[in-house]
Amino acid sequence: MTLLERFQSTAADVLVAEPLWRANAFKMPVMEWEADFPALSRALRALTHDQVETLKIEPELALQWLRRLEPNVRWPSTEDTRMDVRNEIARPDAFRLRDIPGRKLEQIEAFISAAEISDGTVLEWCSGKSHLGRYLCLQQPAVAVNALEKDALLCAAANHMAQREQLPIHSHCCDVHSTHAQNLAAGSTHVVALHACGDLHLRLLELAVEQGIAHILVAPCCYHLSKRLPWTGMSAPMKALEISLSADDLRTAVQETVTAPAHARRARASLQQWQLGWDMLRRTLTGIDAWQPIPRVERCDTFESFCRKLADIAELTLPATTDFAQFERIGCQRHAEVDALDIVRHSFRRPLERMLVLDRGLWLEEQGYKTQVGVFCDRRVTPRNLLINAVLS
Repeated sequence: MTLLERFQSTAADVLVAEPLWRANAFKMPVMEWEADFPALSRALRALTHDQVETLKIEPELALQWLRRLEPNVRWPSTEDTRMDVRNEIARPDAFRLRDIPGRKLEQIEAFISAAEISDGTVLEWCSGKSHLGRYLCLQQPAVAVNALEKDALLCAAANHMAQREQLPIHSHCCDVHSTHAQNLAAGSTHVVALHACGDLHLRLLELAVEQGIAHILVAPCCYHLSKRLPWTGMSAPMKALEISLSADDLRTAVQETVTAPAHARRARASLQQWQLGWDMLRRTLTGIDAWQPIPRVERCDTFESFCRKLADIAELTLPATTDFAQFERIGCQRHAEVDALDIVRHSFRRPLERMLVLDRGLWLEEQGYKTQVGVFCDRRVTPRNLLINAVLS
């Protein structure tokens, strides 16, 4: 299938089920679609914690379960096109790769193997410590790298490691939106970015086209981190859909945490339980039964202190009789419900992300690039495993 055919198929999956993926259980104790699918609602709410956890980490299993319950719904496909691996890479000496964390190393090797970069000047975008650039230079002696990174400490670390290994890498401390970045991009033959977030990868694509850079290799990430909201697309086919995606909608595409450490997942769940408990307390106190954004506060030792900080911010007076233990229990119960009900919304994570990445690929085709979009590694390595590989025709 062409990129356009894949985009049209994916967009059809997304558009036909819009009420299902637009609804956010975290913000709505009862969602509108539950009235239309009462059997599905009851089945989700009856799931045990272990059943929910299993369905959360196995998207295909969740879809099979949903299809059995509601066979008349057009549930999306999770099948993705894999990148054509052109390059059987030889791993450099392990000692010289010692600073690269294990999973990052797997990501880098899969990323590099999806395209031929054997020589030329590489612009590494949002480069951090330039692990990707260093690997490229170790593998291909004819490659030189200009790395762009805003964090001065990361730049210093990147330059230190490059000098230690005597590699042709120069890490520049600059904002990628600046004219300095534009000047550094001039003359590059390749531009690479592994997980550049939101507006950062959008700027990369636009600058690469402006500069006529021959080869673009980018794995996008965090589509919601953008000032260009609501999102209506880059390419003509996406704009023709006349769909408007909010930050919440775009965040749905990246809400998969298969690579997050267990302690991080527990901390996130604990915070969400408190947020949901506070939400119900605020609704009870104000009589306003609608979602309101919850400000970030410093980590508190107790749920009560968490609520008191939020009450101060909201200028709400908490009655002396407030039963904080009760609302903490309600928050835990709501969190379990959210996890279960979100199985529906999360079944559209991949189609939403695929549609967004194909939109970017189609836009590059419109600019004269021969473009591939596909999976470059297993989701256990990173769930953000869609790659754009574009070569100027």
